[in-house]
Amino acid sequence: MAPEKADLIDGAIGALSAFHNTYGYYADGVSPETAILPIDWLDRASLHYFGEITAICPDLTDLCVAKTAAGREKDAEFVTVLLAGNHITLATLETRIRLLDPAKHAVEHMIQWAHRRAQEASNP
Repeated sequence: MAPEKADLIDGAIGALSAFHNTYGYYADGVSPETAILPIDWLDRASLHYFGEITAICPDLTDLCVAKTAAGREKDAEFVTVLLAGNHITLATLETRIRLLDPAKHAVEHMIQWAHRRAQEASNP
């Protein structure tokens, strides 16, 4: 992995880039130090190869663990939409959050946050 390339990704295909304006979506350059993910997330990640570049894409639920840890408004919307569309389940999200080290992360707070998103998903 090359965490120093996260800024290059953001500039080339990140939010508000020409790529984003052209195709309507974007990628966030994230390094292992940026995202809070379960220890075994790489076991579920998919790899996509573009010449000499490898994109490592976390499983949706693992990505939602990172979103839950960040807890921003845009993260709440993202997780709520995935729960509402049955793309992820609350049970799996909670299981994955519990894989985090509670000495380093507010696991119980994150689980409560996830439960609020599930409530919002079931009562749009």
